[in-house]
Amino acid sequence: MRSKITSCPLPTTSQAWLHVVAAIFTIGPGTAAIMSTSRYIRKRNTVAVGYLYRITRIYVLASLLTLMLGLIITQLLHLFSEPWISTVC
Repeated sequence: MRSKITSCPLPTTSQAWLHVVAAIFTIGPGTAAIMSTSRYIRKRNTVAVGYLYRITRIYVLASLLTLMLGLIITQLLHLFSEPWISTVC
């Protein structure tokens, strides 16, 4: 049985892709910064740890904004009742 695919309006689709790209570019570097922090803590490099702490805070805020963007897009598309939320409409 084939499912009927409906097209989404362009602004909604572009907002969903913006959300996916933002998630990729905030989670990846944020994870790398968090994982490299322990190395500099062991070396007692306070300058690098301070820098990584600041980067981690920035990526946490960006990740929270990405989550909020995803929730807003999901609400606009009325997809909260769907069992799986994806960028495919």
